[in-house]
Amino acid sequence: MISFGLAVFALTQQQRAENATQQEQIARAEAENSAAQAQSLALSANALNMQIQHDTTLALALALEANKAHQPPLNEVLRMLADTTYQAGVRARFDGHSASAISGDISADRQFTVSASADGSVIVWDNERREQVRQIITDNEMVTVAKFSPDGSLIAVAGTGQDIVLYDAETGDIVHTLTGHEGIVTTLIFTPDGGGVLSGSIDHTMRLWDIAIGEQIRVYDDDSGVVLKLGLSADGSVAVASYGDGTLADADPDRDRSIRLWDVETGELIRTVHLGGGWVRSVAINSDGTQVAGALWNSALGGTIYLIDVATGDETLRIFGHTDIITGLAFTSDDERLISSSWDRTLRVWDLETGVEVQRFDVFGDSLLDIALSADDEYIAVFTGNIGGNEIALANERAVDPAVWLIDLKSRTEIATFTGSQDWVWSMDVHPNGEYAISGSGPLRPDMLTEFDNALRVWEIETQAIKFELLGADNPHTATIEGIEFSPDGDYFVSSGWEGKLALWAFDAETGAPTLEWEYQVVTEGVQAINVTFSNDGTLIAGALSNGQVVLLDLDGALIRQFGDHANVIAGIKFSPDDSKLLTGSYDHTGAIWDVATGERLVTLTGHSERINDVAFTPDGHYALTASWDVTARVWDVETGQQVRQFTGHTDRLQAITTSADGKLVLSAGADRSLRLWNLETGQELLQFEGHTNWVSHVTFMPDGISALSSGQDNTLRLWHIPTS
Repeated sequence: MISFGLAVFALTQQQRAENATQQEQIARAEAENSAAQAQSLALSANALNMQIQHDTTLALALALEANKAHQPPLNEVLRMLADTTYQAGVRARFDGHSASAISGDISADRQFTVSASADGSVIVWDNERREQVRQIITDNEMVTVAKFSPDGSLIAVAGTGQDIVLYDAETGDIVHTLTGHEGIVTTLIFTPDGGGVLSGSIDHTMRLWDIAIGEQIRVYDDDSGVVLKLGLSADGSVAVASYGDGTLADADPDRDRSIRLWDVETGELIRTVHLGGGWVRSVAINSDGTQVAGALWNSALGGTIYLIDVATGDETLRIFGHTDIITGLAFTSDDERLISSSWDRTLRVWDLETGVEVQRFDVFGDSLLDIALSADDEYIAVFTGNIGGNEIALANERAVDPAVWLIDLKSRTEIATFTGSQDWVWSMDVHPNGEYAISGSGPLRPDMLTEFDNALRVWEIETQAIKFELLGADNPHTATIEGIEFSPDGDYFVSSGWEGKLALWAFDAETGAPTLEWEYQVVTEGVQAINVTFSNDGTLIAGALSNGQVVLLDLDGALIRQFGDHANVIAGIKFSPDDSKLLTGSYDHTGAIWDVATGERLVTLTGHSERINDVAFTPDGHYALTASWDVTARVWDVETGQQVRQFTGHTDRLQAITTSADGKLVLSAGADRSLRLWNLETGQELLQFEGHTNWVSHVTFMPDGISALSSGQDNTLRLWHIPTS
């Protein structure tokens, strides 16, 4: 018995020891996991700090390390990695100049950047490889300007040596020397055909050169001040020049601080515009030659940008924000935005309709001296240093961080933009094969207009081309089309219009051709058909009406049932995955779940403080989602009607919501012009998508699961890349 007792005791002790070891191992694993999580989150936080400081290169490196530090990656870390990978920011920094990088250019094919420096050299940089290609040591003490020819074969270079030298861009050999200026050449630009160069100098003249023969064609001189910057209309017919004088005294009666517009062909002065105050250090002209932007700084107003109507000389817009001298201006090719650089070390992008700043980059370690925008508006080269004062002299060189920066202006989440609609795109959907999209357009108040675009369009996704456009007699809708949806098999689509009609269309997936099958007119006069949806088996169609009711139709257009008692417009409508329920969202601030077979209200979703504009079911049917003008999206338990989760982050009213096919992700969109990607389970915002310039009206995941399509009140559809891991 004693031996048995000792054996039992020993076994017990062994088990205790094993349990203790196991508990120790579990505790160690938990501690290691917690430490890895903490390290991952710390790296992600540092990445966020770098992104806030616009150092996207370091932000990306930190985000990648955060992603590696803990597996599987935390949601916060995945979001940070997606942000740093796909958002706008620094794509390259080029170091090589020993003094200020004064100006430069980007080649038309975007492959190269060229920079001109106070160190007397010109450097060509490879934008893809992010490396120096060639350095040209010039005869100038300082090089003030370097520009690519339109075909990229030549680089025009000028500086303190007064001559303009044309170099072969590939070899660096001198092709021509243009001699004639009697002072430092401050600015130059190629004519659009590449056959000429327009230059400006402190000798108070602007000159046009024929580069084929290397001779001066024309001098533009009216006893004006020194020429600081030049711009040229897209057709090359109008030149704009900014002028300064030799004094800072605003009271100097001989000062010349103006903008002058010249007829390039005749040499005649078209107009002189005086902005008042300081030197007009920078100027630009828009693509069609109708608007000029000029920038100056004075102690009263700070850095100010003026937009001037070329035809009248009148000021049309004044933009404030920069806190120091503005050195560079560039219009985007669509003339909708203006980009500016300043000694305040910021690069800013402005919306020209509102004058509001829409982007800012302030990663730079020195003053911004000039900018060059790529031909496709996607990248901008920034040249930094500090050459100070009003006199171009090496004695003024005080650069602390001379560099050339390549800034990506575009979020890389946007794949393509579909243009062609002349009015708001209210509704759209994607065919199950992913090859076609359909959309419906219209104005906000069609009743106040005699002509408007309410076309129904079929788009080819790959080319973004309009395959079919139904207008007039081909379109049964006479007002705005707010609802449109493909059947699950893609053989049909249905549309709804504010004139009170639902229409069914047969769809040829080979050609993209639609054929009208039938149209259903809502019986009650004045009631609008706001939205429409197919059942998942493709046999039923439900229409949402402005009187708070639903019409349920079969595939032949026969009315099965009309039901519902919302107190206001129904804007969102969706069938549950098993087609037994119907989800609606209304302007009365509530959502409702209905029994499809009986039309009975099963559940009311209460909690929003503003209208509900869109709804969705999760693929498993357990949850309902609503998007509201109270700036929130919410998740509800379908059986109980209780709120499960709320998505907050948008800054203006929500218009649209949808879920991914696997039910893990949610996309929302609205009046803040952004799309936002969320983790459904946690409510965590994963990524923002920016590109629309007006309200986003609708959004849907593409069949491939890694992209999404949106439509907006900026008259466009946009295709986005959706990072899923």
